This record gives sequence, structure tokens and C-alpha cells, in this order.
Amino acid sequence: MMDRIFATISMLGVIAFLGVLLWFVREPDLIIVTVLVIGIGIIYIWRDVAAGGQGAIADRRDKAKD
Repeated sequence: MMDRIFATISMLGVIAFLGVLLWFVREPDLIIVTVLVIGIGIIYIWRDVAAGGQGAIADRRDKAKD
């Protein structure tokens, strides 16, 4: 449960930071890239949390056993 809370807080922090950045810079290209990066980040975190928060760590452990 804590991993979901920390993932949500961290993603909200990134979104808040990039929101402030976009508010002051206001370049269309930066807005497009930022929205794409935030979308990819949300999808990655969503999948990692749904997998129990062990996605990347479990992959490394499996490779180390081989």
C-alpha cells in the first residue's frame, strides 16, 4: 500500500513541477513533449504498481539467477 502512496505522491510532484515549468515557458513544443513524457511516466508507474511494485527489481533478480 505504501508503494502506491509514494508512487502517487512522486508522480504528482513531477506533474506539479512540470506544470510550473510550462506555465512560465509556454512553448508549444515543450508542452507536447512534456505531455508525452508525463503520459509515459504515468503508464510506467501504473504498470509497476499494478505488478506489486517489483517490476524492474524482479527482472534484475531473475537475470542474476541465470
